[in-house]
Amino acid sequence: MNKELQSKLKKYSAAAVAVAATGISADAQVVYNMVNKTLNLANPIDSVDINADGTFDLGMIIGDYPSYSSTTIAGGPINSQGHAMAGSTVSSFNYPFKLNSGDQLNTQLFLPDDAFGSFTIVVAGSNPFYSHWNGGITDGYLGMKLKVGANTHYGWVRMDITADNKTIVIKDMAYNATPSGAMQAGQGHPQFGIESYEAIANSVWITGNILHTELLAGFTTAAVSVIDISGKTIQTFTLSGAVNTFDLGELAAGTYVLSLTMDGNTFNKKAVIY
Repeated sequence: MNKELQSKLKKYSAAAVAVAATGISADAQVVYNMVNKTLNLANPIDSVDINADGTFDLGMIIGDYPSYSSTTIAGGPINSQGHAMAGSTVSSFNYPFKLNSGDQLNTQLFLPDDAFGSFTIVVAGSNPFYSHWNGGITDGYLGMKLKVGANTHYGWVRMDITADNKTIVIKDMAYNATPSGAMQAGQGHPQFGIESYEAIANSVWITGNILHTELLAGFTTAAVSVIDISGKTIQTFTLSGAVNTFDLGELAAGTYVLSLTMDGNTFNKKAVIY
């Protein structure tokens, strides 16, 4: 069943699009990403780009097999980049660890590079396997080892899995941009919660060719940049107050990133101009 799930995930990841709010945390080189994606039987596949380099790093998928009375949550590194998950291999099956906040990532045992793993396996209502994520998990951390060129980076992905193993919420993630730098699960969380982080990112938007801001948090300095999909900054606007409107002129239709920088924190979101 894992091979079937992995095949589906590879096909999906080639066409998927990531949407996340990102920020540089107070931890020197730790880059944080708010994700807040929900997977269930109606939407069973998704991928995330942990180090924000434009290539998906980790894919997750839910498989439901009524004929076997089985539900499986599986996932792993995608796009053959040499990444690996913290975990162990038992009886030829890979089981990613469920880590806790504060656990050291760079000292973990890791599965083979690019190896897929089973997060949960439930057969006929029971869990006869060695999976670490069964039974309902809130704020579990997946440890990741990322290969970027010749360098190794460590990071984490925080997830919830419901007790029936049919829903996953990928909450957020972070990685240490310093090669071989030490990293703990949960390191890099912003000083405000996910809800506030998402609200700030969503306080900047475009209607027609007008950029709007309606910031919900106070600030000393703030600016918004409009960036095209190649990474080129098209326009930057300095904010003098919470509520602003800016004319973008004859900006071509397409997908852009709105990058809000506010007192040293950066919040990115995608915007589409039709």
